[in-house]
Amino acid sequence: MDQLTQQFMASAVHFNDDSSLFLKHRVQTMLNQNQIKFPGAQPVSLEPRRDITTVLNRNFKVCEKTDGTRYLLYLDLSDMEISEDIFQMAVQADKEMKAKCYFVDREYNFEQMDCRIRLNALLKVIKEKTLSALLQFKMLLDGEVVADGQELDFYIFDCLYLNQQVVSQGLTARLEAGYLATTFMRKIGSSILISLKSKTFVDKTEIQKILDIQKALKHHSDGLIFTAEDEPYVFGTNPHILKWKPKDENSVDLKIDLRTEYCNVLQTNGEFKPTTIYMFQFYAAVFGQIEAAPVEAGGVTVVSKEKFDKMENLIKKNKQENLILEVYWNETKPVQILKLIQKENGINKYQIEEKQGGWEAKKFRTDKSIPNDRKVFDSVCKSFGQFVSIEDLMQIIAGKMKVPGVCIRENPFVRRKQGWVQQVNERYE
Repeated sequence: MDQLTQQFMASAVHFNDDSSLFLKHRVQTMLNQNQIKFPGAQPVSLEPRRDITTVLNRNFKVCEKTDGTRYLLYLDLSDMEISEDIFQMAVQADKEMKAKCYFVDREYNFEQMDCRIRLNALLKVIKEKTLSALLQFKMLLDGEVVADGQELDFYIFDCLYLNQQVVSQGLTARLEAGYLATTFMRKIGSSILISLKSKTFVDKTEIQKILDIQKALKHHSDGLIFTAEDEPYVFGTNPHILKWKPKDENSVDLKIDLRTEYCNVLQTNGEFKPTTIYMFQFYAAVFGQIEAAPVEAGGVTVVSKEKFDKMENLIKKNKQENLILEVYWNETKPVQILKLIQKENGINKYQIEEKQGGWEAKKFRTDKSIPNDRKVFDSVCKSFGQFVSIEDLMQIIAGKMKVPGVCIRENPFVRRKQGWVQQVNERYE
């Protein structure tokens, strides 16, 4: 989370688990969820051997991946206190109204903010100029808060509800609903203000347009998002939303633990000596619970006491039970591991072994308390091992290059664009 976003959220009214329960019940009812759970969709890493044929054979839209802080934006006007007379006067004078909205983070915390709403623009969206219709209005947008220079923006990349549930509709219809929010919702906040913007989506064949947009952005963009056009919005992990990142941006969020061990370590003179070893350990999660053992790839590394102490101080400073670190795999990074080489009379003897390839820290995820799920970790590892550059991906989509190690024979039962089925049928005859 950038500093400006932190300052903005610090000015909000925070709702803890108990006080936000009634809001969670409202969202659950609004979306017809079968349980109280953060409804935001979670993309998966694009694994070339698994996903590129799907992208080729189906309609996908592409947008840039903003490196901001994920929030849902929730608005419910049922609690607004306004009389019929004041409502009519505001309509005639085309005035703005003050309302309460909520930013909802991944941990399902609600942060209440003041916002300004253009009344007549909202009534145009509702299509009914009555106070009762106004008080029934609800909205739930999906997006990211990011600092564009000295300004804060909320980039809308999906919509779950706008005066009616839209999760069952396709992406274009949901984006059109989300765009409507920019027509009536004005600045949000008090001392620091935030604006609503719609994210640009293009067809998968027009990736270059998104790359050009990325160059002009004032904020950091760390990849591309491919979203299936004809799929509904899915609560939780969504295999129809694929994220592509460059190698050094292809990151995963892992819990970092510090561990020391006093053991017999082989020295350069060939003798074993009792030594204190300092280590970093990285953990993923399963079903919201941190795994008992570190991840297999680079899960335990030996570090210097200086590096160990520095990380220990950072953990104390953040005052978080679980400190989550965003990391990416650096295949050339020199690392050390502790290897058991001998067991004698019940005493373990170790050797520090030099290896190449390890996790490189990007930033602390102070907005998260649980690391990425094991499935996400495995997917990131696969996407790194099967990495396809954006230039190659554009060539593959244009039909000028084959997917490495993948058969991409066209499937007439999947790709049904006008004229395509007939062409494929003729090719197969």
